[in-house]
Amino acid sequence: MTSTPESADHFDVVPSESNGTAVLLLAGSSGRIESARAELLATTGARVRAMRWFGGAGQRPSPHEVPIELFAEQIEVLRREADRIVLFGTSFGAEAVLVTASRYAVDGVIAVAPSSVVWAGADAGSWSSHWTHGGEALPYVAFDPSWVPDSDPHTASAARSATA
Repeated sequence: MTSTPESADHFDVVPSESNGTAVLLLAGSSGRIESARAELLATTGARVRAMRWFGGAGQRPSPHEVPIELFAEQIEVLRREADRIVLFGTSFGAEAVLVTASRYAVDGVIAVAPSSVVWAGADAGSWSSHWTHGGEALPYVAFDPSWVPDSDPHTASAARSATA
């Protein structure tokens, strides 16, 4: 197995013996590159590219209006090296892989702690989608700034525990 930090925004792992699968690996809101997970996946024979998808060189500063074409470009790079492409994402990264797979052909998706919707993201005080496609923000679910809970969840939980 060979591990290579191709750039500050990619970490590539090529297994000694390939199983024909390549994985594009995306972390969540931490913005980190999941090098340890990439190396673990490569032990199964998968070629893995872990990537930073915001906060890096030439990238959006936060997970706000990130073009999903960024992931499509990486899918094409991996497609030249493998028979099957799998997208793997955690949390915000899971949202990213599900949105990407809805627009681009892949063979599988692993979504850890996913969302069933695209949420709003904020940057410099403006709210919009986490994702864009073709330069347009994808539809998203906005947060309701006027919402307040009926009760303090901690207090309600403690009251239920005391009566149990």
